[in-house]
Amino acid sequence: MSSHHIVRDEQEPALFIYQPEVCSFEQIAQLLEWSPIVAIGAENMETIGAWGIKIDLIFYPNQSIPPRDFPQDTVQLISIHNHLLREGLEYLQNRGHRTISLLADYEQVRRQDLDLSPVELIIYQKNYKYFMVKSGQWRKWLAAGTLLQIFAEAVEIDNLQKNQNNFYQVIADGFVSLKHEGSFWLGEAIVEL
Repeated sequence: MSSHHIVRDEQEPALFIYQPEVCSFEQIAQLLEWSPIVAIGAENMETIGAWGIKIDLIFYPNQSIPPRDFPQDTVQLISIHNHLLREGLEYLQNRGHRTISLLADYEQVRRQDLDLSPVELIIYQKNYKYFMVKSGQWRKWLAAGTLLQIFAEAVEIDNLQKNQNNFYQVIADGFVSLKHEGSFWLGEAIVEL
């Protein structure tokens, strides 16, 4: 980033590390390059604290004692009632974040049926990033062989070949386009974040 850009915290995606085990530390480190607001659950303090990264927010259950033994002075402790994922995402949304990067099991999040409109939620798990295509249309240049997961029926596709179930592979270097009647989830394979 050049020195003439001024970026407010809410303009960069917040990073909510809900399940740190779903990605390698190397992948997570790449998400940290822009110094996002980093939020975690108290149960992950020991694991994430050992990484030596800056933590901004720690969500903890309100029926427990707030965490005290954290090596950073600037951590904000946020009490939640009983649903870490939902309440953590809502807190970040209410704070003004328009995009939230979430480290979590995609299927588990999808089953939650979260309504975070108009927030853009990007879920990172292993070698995929998942996101909602709200407009029903998606177009992007991708390299041949790139894998996509499309979670919708009756999708019009261009430059893709169906492999199995909801997995598709890019046929040739170039633009891939998808069209569907409504919004749908899409998973895009990533080699590196």
